[in-house]
Amino acid sequence: MSSKETVKAIIEVLKDKTQDINHVNDEVISSLNEQITKIIESMGYVKQERYEGLLQVIKHLENRINDLEKEHKSD
Repeated sequence: MSSKETVKAIIEVLKDKTQDINHVNDEVISSLNEQITKIIESMGYVKQERYEGLLQVIKHLENRINDLEKEHKSD
């Protein structure tokens, strides 16, 4: 095996190991995210995405209530 082939082989091994490490990091980050989310939600807080979703539902329900009140007043 030439030195050029050896270097390529070493680079490939390093790439594989780096991908393995990144995969483990992704799993750790995902697990920590889930645990932190549970702790935060147990304290009564929600993530911004969930808050915004709930806010949209609330606005939609308020509009429906207003429409129903208008219909009821006109009857």
